Amino acid sequence: MRRWRTVVLVVLVAVVVAAFLFWPRGPRPCLATFESVREGMTREEVVAIVGGPPETFPDPSIQRKLGLTVLVDEWRADDGRLRVYYGKDGRAEFVQALEMPGPPTFWNRFRDLFR
Repeated sequence: MRRWRTVVLVVLVAVVVAAFLFWPRGPRPCLATFESVREGMTREEVVAIVGGPPETFPDPSIQRKLGLTVLVDEWRADDGRLRVYYGKDGRAEFVQALEMPGPPTFWNRFRDLFR
């Protein structure tokens, strides 16, 4: 009887750990979503595609160089960075998606052991 309880406990712990590691997560900004952003999109369309709010900052040097840029949005993820420069009409004039791989986190390395 005691051995049966131990087996049940081990199976329960394994199920909980597997659920934690492989539970589906919501959309997160990543390089793949960054690369689907195109020039001519509105800011709302870009935010919807990327799946999260940007870090917004004005960049006066870019405004002077391009003459039309009034707003710059930037997103950062574990594997890349996205900058979108908007014109006066509110549409993306220039989109820059850069791959920027960082060191893998402990959980990513641990999860990769089971893939």
